[in-house]
Amino acid sequence: MAEALVSTTLEQITNIGEMKLIVGANELQKLNENLAGIRVLLEDAEKKQVVDRGVNEWLNKLQGICYDIDDVLDEWNTTTARKLQLKEVENASNLWRKVRSHVFSQSFGSKQVFLRQTSALFRIKEINKALDQIVKEQHDFNFRSTMGTQVEQEVSSPVIYLPKVVGKDYDKTAVVNYLLNGSSQVSTIPIVSIVGMIGIENTTLAQLVVNDDKVKDRFHNIIWVSVLKTFDEIMVAKAILTYLKKDVAPNIDNLKNLLGEIRQWVESKKFLLVLEDVWIEIPKTWELFKHALSGSQGSGILVTTSTIKSAKIMGTTKMILLGNEWQSSLLLSRQTQFPRSNSEDKKLDVEFWSLLCKVAFSTMTCDESEHLSPLFENMLGSCNGLPSAVMILGSLLSLKTKSQEWESVDRELSELEKIKNEFPTPLLLSYIELPSKLKKCFSYCAIFPEDFVINKDNLIRLWMAQGYLKVSGRADLELVGEEYFAILAMRHFFHDFERSVYDGSIMRCKMPHIVHDFAKFLMEKECLNLIDDGPSKSQLEVPYVEARHAMVLADNIDVSYTYSKLRSLAVKNKKIGVDLSILFDRLTCLRTLDLSDCSIKIIPRNINKLMHLRYLNLSHNKKLEELPETVCELYNLQTLDLRNCSGLQKLPNKIGNLVNLRHLMNHKTCISYMPRGIERLSCLQTLTKFVVSDSSSNEKGSFECLANLKQLKGFLSITGLGYVRDGEIKKGELADYKNLYGLSLRFDGWTNDDDEGIFKTFDLPPNIEELVIQCYTGKTMPSDWIDKLGKLRMLKLLSCFEFKDFSELGKLSSLESLIICNMKSVKKVDNVLFGKDTDVTSSSTPNTSIAFPKLKYLKLWNMLAWEELKWSRSSKSKSVKIMPCLRYLVIDSCPKLKSLSPLGEVEKS
Repeated sequence: MAEALVSTTLEQITNIGEMKLIVGANELQKLNENLAGIRVLLEDAEKKQVVDRGVNEWLNKLQGICYDIDDVLDEWNTTTARKLQLKEVENASNLWRKVRSHVFSQSFGSKQVFLRQTSALFRIKEINKALDQIVKEQHDFNFRSTMGTQVEQEVSSPVIYLPKVVGKDYDKTAVVNYLLNGSSQVSTIPIVSIVGMIGIENTTLAQLVVNDDKVKDRFHNIIWVSVLKTFDEIMVAKAILTYLKKDVAPNIDNLKNLLGEIRQWVESKKFLLVLEDVWIEIPKTWELFKHALSGSQGSGILVTTSTIKSAKIMGTTKMILLGNEWQSSLLLSRQTQFPRSNSEDKKLDVEFWSLLCKVAFSTMTCDESEHLSPLFENMLGSCNGLPSAVMILGSLLSLKTKSQEWESVDRELSELEKIKNEFPTPLLLSYIELPSKLKKCFSYCAIFPEDFVINKDNLIRLWMAQGYLKVSGRADLELVGEEYFAILAMRHFFHDFERSVYDGSIMRCKMPHIVHDFAKFLMEKECLNLIDDGPSKSQLEVPYVEARHAMVLADNIDVSYTYSKLRSLAVKNKKIGVDLSILFDRLTCLRTLDLSDCSIKIIPRNINKLMHLRYLNLSHNKKLEELPETVCELYNLQTLDLRNCSGLQKLPNKIGNLVNLRHLMNHKTCISYMPRGIERLSCLQTLTKFVVSDSSSNEKGSFECLANLKQLKGFLSITGLGYVRDGEIKKGELADYKNLYGLSLRFDGWTNDDDEGIFKTFDLPPNIEELVIQCYTGKTMPSDWIDKLGKLRMLKLLSCFEFKDFSELGKLSSLESLIICNMKSVKKVDNVLFGKDTDVTSSSTPNTSIAFPKLKYLKLWNMLAWEELKWSRSSKSKSVKIMPCLRYLVIDSCPKLKSLSPLGEVEKS
């Protein structure tokens, strides 16, 4: 942790520009030299801190100094940025004098700037004195110097381990997503290899991928060639050409000519080549094909093979491992080698051995694993009988590809065994090998209580608020956080994953107990959980001034006096046990503040004193009616969470000043309009609710403000579409919002009775998967709207009282869930629902039409006038299937319903 803080601080010092002129280059140079000299000792110091209390105390002092430096630099950078922001206002507005007298004089007038500069110089001098003392004390510990230039690990693993059972949607998601997006990640054509025993598993997964609608839409040609182990170059080349041009001249048996023709055919096409059952020993064999298949941007190659060696030879850019049978045979060959006589102990050893093999050998060939397996027995003994430690050791070994690296791990574990402590040595070693920035991310999780359910997206925002995700040249901090989380999850620092039903991505997780205990140990002096009986026994001796992160789990604990240097504060009880105005005055170092569900009614105006604040969570405070305008002076704010503040009537009018805001969660609030200036929030990625209103007021923003929020992702709810005026809909169109997957459109508000016209000119996001339409007054949808929803998986039609025409919903080829309720004008549903003019045809059975081919859930509710569901067979088709995948059917509050005739034709499976 100290190493990470020192590295980050050194990076900040090199980027302070103007400060060197004012504070003094000598003081900063001295600061830089001291920190650089200390950094080369920190790897050894972090190992020794586990058993040497003195080293632990020394590291804590060093970390405190780094935090103080960060505060000084962040305050300086914030002041400078606000000055520039106000200068832009001066240049852009004739009202500068008025703005300057009102704002600049409050926080950034010339006198204030001078005082801040003087304060910065004084504080840097004081920090240098404290750092001099740290340098003197380091000699007492005889630290061993290292290079201090740890190589940062790649942020994403090239390997994904999947369970043996395939066939579920989320099993194929990794393959599909990489084939669709891999070309943007690698400079050459992406090659995905599915590695496992020859047979139905590999082929089944490959078929699932090929039959995916997204894959079919992307690739112009899908070529499937069964190689059958022996890579006969002429046979494979002819098979590829046969797929491309349907015939091959029988006299062409020259490989060079065949590959030349292949190259001509694929140059301008997006293709997916599937090579089944590949076995390659000579790299040159494949290099010729790879050159010929360079293809157009966006093409891909999918390989099934039983050997990792073949996958590596082919230049695989993503490897999918299904769990190889040779692991089982390896396990069986080792079972007799365990010396214990007790059958239960031996069984446990065998189970741990199996677990270790599964994870550690997931990236290796059989020959490689056989050579390295003798090292396993000593390593397995270091896990203290803990399955979580076995998983951590296995994941650590899976990152090593050479025998020397495994031997190095064995030596390191042996050395760490000499350090008597309560934690398994694989856990210590895995932490030590983490890149410095990931150490900070991991140890921060000590703020959560044991068994706490961690929301992954929220955790990433907390990391971001603490500055852990800064990477030179990258602005996509959330993606950096995803990559860091993936590495920690791969090392089994998280478990009990809850995944999204849409794409299988992780939504929530927990930490294994031993891992959480280790994080608490690392952060013993910095991270507190304050419960009813006060700090726990192990925390009683913590000097309060050193605490940096705290979670309050009890009423009436006043943190504002004792913990003045807190950088994180989360209150998890129904009321806050302190006057917020006092808290804001004293806790001015805060980066994150979570006051969710604390029965707060008023936010004091002096919240602007929290100038370092990046994360503010006020969600579930239902009695909170407004936010003070001073919230808009929190220049660094990145996340503002107002979910379920049902009493909140409006956002601050100057919210456009929060130019660094990235996430604004405001659903389930009573906000009646979006303030003018919200279009300046160009960094905004999350906006859960956009309210369109009568824009006659100067304070209210119009629908076209959306046009500037190009970075929006996830789910967006737009209410008040009835207020949209003629021509405005195009100014705020969403056709370019490729990262929006969910959209809710509510047509309430003053209306000009032209909802149909609005919808007709409304361009939906191209990748929309979930769509909710509410209070729509039109009777039908535009004729081409189905064509825009090829990726739609969930559709809700709610309270559209005049609506009668379901516009052939049955043609939605990806739709899995359909909910229709409060449709007062619907009396009967017929072929219009299923596709009255055109049949949805099955690719596997061309003579069969399918309506709702993927629908699994159908709910029809509160349809008071609905009498029947009737369908007439089309003469165009010999066979018809209706909802062949339907699993759940809910019909509620439909008192006049008499007939459901088509459902008798639903195929059962």
